[in-house]
Amino acid sequence: MKFKKINIEGFRGIRKGEIDDLSMVNIFLGQNNCGKTSLLEAIFLLSGYNNPNLVLNIDYFRNLVHTEEDDFSFIFFNLNYSFNLSLIAESYDKEIIKLDIIPKDRSGQTKVVTADSNTTSNLNENFKSTASPESTSRTAISQLDFKATVKGFQQQKTEYLSTIIGNKVGKEFELTSKVDPKKMKINIRALLQKSSPNITSQLPKMLQKLIIEKRKDELINNLKQLDKNIVDIISFNDNMIYVDIGAESLIPSNLMGDGFLKYLHTIINIDDVRGGVMLIDELDNGLHFKALKNLWRIILKVSRKNNTQLFITTHSKEALIYLKEVLEESDYTDFQNDVTCFTISKMQNSTLKAYKYDFESFEYAIENDIEIRGEI
Repeated sequence: MKFKKINIEGFRGIRKGEIDDLSMVNIFLGQNNCGKTSLLEAIFLLSGYNNPNLVLNIDYFRNLVHTEEDDFSFIFFNLNYSFNLSLIAESYDKEIIKLDIIPKDRSGQTKVVTADSNTTSNLNENFKSTASPESTSRTAISQLDFKATVKGFQQQKTEYLSTIIGNKVGKEFELTSKVDPKKMKINIRALLQKSSPNITSQLPKMLQKLIIEKRKDELINNLKQLDKNIVDIISFNDNMIYVDIGAESLIPSNLMGDGFLKYLHTIINIDDVRGGVMLIDELDNGLHFKALKNLWRIILKVSRKNNTQLFITTHSKEALIYLKEVLEESDYTDFQNDVTCFTISKMQNSTLKAYKYDFESFEYAIENDIEIRGEI
């Protein structure tokens, strides 16, 4: 599934917002706290619409650990359960996914009301709000229901329900999730990459899979673009990755620096999420600007080869300059229609506004030193 349009209502710091005409590689620009990372998280939740644990993942992504029932409020606009939380995506094949996240108290009763009845969009017209008309004072919320409605082109709507429950037992806090076994659904394969990734247990497994498929030489050639001394990369059973740079001993990848880890994560992750969605927060973080040019080349080729849709945030002017230069190279001019940049601005009412740049307008802005990363 390739996302064409995203609609967000009541999520994080976003009261409402819509982004249309998404492409294969989408670059989100904008000032700090304008909602770029929240956009990535919303797309991530939509990709795994039947997996309630993703809420915990995106909070952990921001170093938010759930220790109390009320921590479910982290994902609601202004930390307020009275705002309806609804995420909608439309694909290029006209499939629509709508995810309502509904807070409930210990008795299982919905205690919220749509805070803004005028926050509808063209996508929302396909569905009715699932929020209760009942409004009460703030109530302890111990449960979130995830109601996903999927509607294909000229097909009936199908609903999927899952739940995550938080319980305070003495001094301990426990979280459990439930998915209706009769309505299991394979979600869209997606991966959300932090701005400063560390080696996780999944990355060595992904590397081992790549080695088994006899594609390690391609990875090493890509890594040589960052460090020409790299001879080999190896994963053992201790969930560590080691790099051979011609020294007397193999070097643990964690000692290779943040730039290498970012480079390695990005290449392996895009390769692994075939036919799915890859979300990269602050692509430039930890990378020397000269490494960005080669990384753009790899990103473009691997994303097309694996049919992986990318959503990337960056603050780097050098990253944009090098992207333009790569897209002007003879081997990459046919990628120009694959890339779209969006400048994200947050209005005074916390509504997002997205300004789209296709390659022609993007190229013009970069060549004429026009600032497109947000207001100065």
